[in-house]
Amino acid sequence: MCTWDILPSSTNPHPASYARSHAALVRTCRRLYEGLNRGLYIRNLKEDPLTASCLLWAVNVGNLDTVKRAHMYGAALDSSIEVTKETTYCPPWGEIEHDPEEPFYNFPYQFSFIHVAILRRHVAIVQYLLDNGADVHAPSLNFCCDDGTYHGVPLFPLHQCLFHEGVDGETSAIEWEPQENESSSLSNNSTQALVNLLVSKGAYMIAKDFSAVSHLSSEGYDRLAKQLLNRSDKVSLWAGLHFAASTNDLPLATDLIQRGADAAATA
Repeated sequence: MCTWDILPSSTNPHPASYARSHAALVRTCRRLYEGLNRGLYIRNLKEDPLTASCLLWAVNVGNLDTVKRAHMYGAALDSSIEVTKETTYCPPWGEIEHDPEEPFYNFPYQFSFIHVAILRRHVAIVQYLLDNGADVHAPSLNFCCDDGTYHGVPLFPLHQCLFHEGVDGETSAIEWEPQENESSSLSNNSTQALVNLLVSKGAYMIAKDFSAVSHLSSEGYDRLAKQLLNRSDKVSLWAGLHFAASTNDLPLATDLIQRGADAAATA
């Protein structure tokens, strides 16, 4: 197999035009595959924009082997991707038709590979990204929903897990291009696995300066919520104190104040 499942005659703007004949040769026999495939990856990673990256394609469709190979050839797994008014094609949306009348068209969109993997519910890819340097609090902007709820601050991967169950037209600024057998990867089990994975890797905020503790508790992740309540950073202490007040938990409030929570602080 080669990097992209697109025939050379395809009119799809991805992969880059130079790669189509190259990819066709790679498909013909094992010898050409072994001789040319590495160059195909390296040229894509060095010369093409991230919106046309083989890594983004692989993260979107759930191809862990290609993710690993792209990483082996130098792909930065924590890169920030930007979609602007000039972008015409980018996974996970596919072809982008710019309509200035659409209220959600608030460019630029900014996100990282981990955000795509999470909204596609590719647990193994998220695990690999986190194990190899991806930021558990990687920021996204205008990626999955209107960020106005959080006063325009960047949203983090844990937000996508807790607030977005799937990747239909209601979950993103532009309707995502569906993947084959997509429903099989969008189970509650995969969401639970991702939430547990992110928190185990240090995630505690859903957005910049917004703790996840209340949302974890309301979604039934009591063990994880308690884990965050043990944190002593400013964001967690304030959120913990607010949580204690909303649940009438005086012992918790007392403990948080003793650990440094400011009872007079405001959001």
